[in-house]
Amino acid sequence: MRWKSTPGRYGAVAILIHWITAFAVIGLLASGLAAANQPDDAAKTAILRVHAAIGATILLLTLLRIAWWALVDTKPDPVAGLPGWQERASRLAHLLLYALVIVMGASGIGMMILSGAGTILYGGAAGPLPDFTLYPPRAAHGAAAFALLLVAALHVAAALHHQFVRRDRLLARMGIGRPWPLCGKGPLLFSRFCRNAPALPVLCSPNESKEGEFACASSSREHSQVWTA
Repeated sequence: MRWKSTPGRYGAVAILIHWITAFAVIGLLASGLAAANQPDDAAKTAILRVHAAIGATILLLTLLRIAWWALVDTKPDPVAGLPGWQERASRLAHLLLYALVIVMGASGIGMMILSGAGTILYGGAAGPLPDFTLYPPRAAHGAAAFALLLVAALHVAAALHHQFVRRDRLLARMGIGRPWPLCGKGPLLFSRFCRNAPALPVLCSPNESKEGEFACASSSREHSQVWTA
């Protein structure tokens, strides 16, 4: 697997950051919920240590991801045959995820500084945890957490729709499974998948409404159209 992305697949760096962040977000939301419902102060302190560490890790990974896309890598081509509004919605969802992670990280750091909880969690200071609801960043932190849960759930639902309803093997772009053939390379050049292809190379996926048809997108992003294999 290449470090950088290709027209039909994300690179190793992007895939690694994506999946580490995804599982870390699950841990972040679970630990935050557990801390909020934990009456015992000592147990809550232990949970918040983990929660804050995970949050800082996700924030750093998100900033790294933004820098990676801005300075080093180029995202793969849009999924073949995907309506324009869905492509725009996907981009918006990713931007929202980035923004929400940054808001959560910034508000979490703000709460730690304003409340002095950082010295209790990591500095060895004695005393009970402060009431975080007394500090302004708490409202933004809670709202961002709820919004992050909602957007992440929609993101997962969309991915599953692509994988099992559209059957375009979208998850293969993120390292799970094998993608549909990239025509114009190696033995696929003259295969049945590439016969009558409008341009080479093209990335093809099955048309969900018509058996035997494939939606193809040129790697040069010049066009997208349906053709019969």
